[in-house]
Amino acid sequence: MLEDFLSRMGELRLEMERLAGQAQELERVVQEQQLRLEEMDLLVRQRDEQLAERQARVEELEERLRRRDRELAEMQARLAEAEATCLRQKEELAELRVLLSQREESEVALREELALQERPAALEPVTLPVQALLERLSALEGLSRQQAAELAGLRSTFQEELSRLNGRLERLEAGLRVAPLPAAPPVEAPAVAIAPPPVELVADPVQALLQETLESLPRALCIGLGSLDGLNVALVARQEWAAEPLEVELAELTAEAGRIASALGTGPLLTLAFQTGAEHCLISPISEDHFAFVVTPAASADDFRRAQAVLLQAASRLNELF
Repeated sequence: MLEDFLSRMGELRLEMERLAGQAQELERVVQEQQLRLEEMDLLVRQRDEQLAERQARVEELEERLRRRDRELAEMQARLAEAEATCLRQKEELAELRVLLSQREESEVALREELALQERPAALEPVTLPVQALLERLSALEGLSRQQAAELAGLRSTFQEELSRLNGRLERLEAGLRVAPLPAAPPVEAPAVAIAPPPVELVADPVQALLQETLESLPRALCIGLGSLDGLNVALVARQEWAAEPLEVELAELTAEAGRIASALGTGPLLTLAFQTGAEHCLISPISEDHFAFVVTPAASADDFRRAQAVLLQAASRLNELF
């Protein structure tokens, strides 16, 4: 009996140790799940903050666009008013020219009449007194000089108005050549027949850097910048490359590779590369929330090493922008 009891107690002890081990394992799993939930909650909060910042940026850009539209409408109204003023002054100038020509004709006629009055009396009888003709001629000359002075003043005013109108037109054209912002989301603008300059309106530095990097890799198909929450920040691609968005899958792959590198304790992740068919995809993390990637044909080892070096250099420059 005692031996059976001791054997039973040993079995119960072993069972209790097994149950304790299972309890510890379950507790460890629960703690891991709790940590995972906390990481996901933190990721959700970060994504909400980023979305709020982008929404604020969109609202700011919309407000700037509305302000530019109002300024453009005011400039167009001023231009129309200046054109109407210019047309009215042209009409007044034409009328003054007609009056001046009439005055000149009257002056010529009076001078001819005065010349006839100064001839000898035997040739032609004098019909009007010379003094009256002289007074009339003097009055007409004074009136002619007055009209000439008024015409000169109108010409000067007309030239000033034309100069001011040209200045307004130049300022309006300069204002229309100023580009709006960067990496702005597509916002429907009113139909205004104004062609924007070819890459003006203050180029996005991220887009310009990606374009420069893609041009340094003639065989590359695309280069882009994404965030670890799966959102597309910027993308530059060649016309022959067309594929579905990669940011979500690449973000998950980059995050998983970063966790593995952290668990291995080998230092930060610099480049992650994989080959699919005839193409290489290289990924380089930027700061803590973004990553750069490039898709290039898997032609040779030299091309691969060059693409890796160029991507690391671009990632270093992009890291300074964030």
